[in-house]
Amino acid sequence: MRLRSLIAALTIIGLATSCLGAEPASDVELQEVEDAVRVAVEAENERDVDTFLDYWTDEGLAEYEVGSRADLQAGRVASFGDQPILISEFTNTNIIGDNGTTTVDAVQGEHRVAWPLSRVRFTLVNRDGGWLINGFKFIGGTPPPEGAEVIDIEAREYAFELERDEVTRRVAFEFSNVGKEPHEVTMFKGPDDVTLDRAREDLKDVQGHELDKAPEGYEGDHVAFAEPDQTINATLARPLARGAYVLACYIPKGGFDEQGESDPDAQTHFELGMVAILGVR
Repeated sequence: MRLRSLIAALTIIGLATSCLGAEPASDVELQEVEDAVRVAVEAENERDVDTFLDYWTDEGLAEYEVGSRADLQAGRVASFGDQPILISEFTNTNIIGDNGTTTVDAVQGEHRVAWPLSRVRFTLVNRDGGWLINGFKFIGGTPPPEGAEVIDIEAREYAFELERDEVTRRVAFEFSNVGKEPHEVTMFKGPDDVTLDRAREDLKDVQGHELDKAPEGYEGDHVAFAEPDQTINATLARPLARGAYVLACYIPKGGFDEQGESDPDAQTHFELGMVAILGVR
C-alpha cells in the first residue's frame, strides 16, 4: 500500500511539474490565433461566405448568431456582411494546449462622426494544425485608454446631465443611466453655431434608426445605450473633429417590450427634451 501511494504521489508531482514547466506560446503562435480572427472578419466584411466558414465551427456560429452554416451557404442570410467590422486592437491573446482566446476592440457598422469601440472575446480551437473560432462573447464598451479625457454623462427622464459642456478631441464617455427607462446617446456633428432651440427644431423629424435622414449640416452616429442603473464605457477609435455636437436620445417613452416593440404613439425622449450640446475644441 505504501509503495502504491508513493508511486501515485510521484505521478501527481510529475504531472504538476510538467504543466508548470510547459513552454508559453510563442509570438508566432499567438499571431496565428489573431490572424484566424482577422481573416474571418475580413471575409465577413467582403461577404465571402466560403472563406468566412473556413474559420468557424458550428458551435462558434451558433454563439455568433450570424446564421447556420447551411443557411449561409444557401444564401439565406441577406444581412450577412451588412455591418462591417473594423478591428482596432487585439488586447489579450492566450493559448493553452489546443485552445486559444483573444479579446478584440472593434467598431461595428458604418460611422461618420463617432467610432465607438466594443470589446468582444473569441474562443478558438486548434484542429489539424489550424485555428477555428469556436465561441464568441460580447463583453461591452472598451475602457478608455491612458491619456484620454473622460466625461461623465448621466441620463434620466428626460434629460442629459453633462459633467462639462466642452471637451478635447480625444475623449471617452462614461454613460450612466440613473433613470427608470432605457436611454441612449446619439451624437450629431452640427453647425458650429448650433443652439439647443435650433437643434430641437432641426432634428425633430429624425427617427432613431434613420440617422441618415438628418437635415443638411448634420451627421449622426449611435454611441451608447444603457438600461436603468447601468453604466457603459464609450471609447472612440478616432478623435472627434472640432466643432459642436448635439447629443440626443430617440428611445420612445416607455421603452420596449420583450419583443423589442414600443408604443407606436409614444413620444421619443428627444421630443420630451432629451437633448444637449457638447463642444469639442
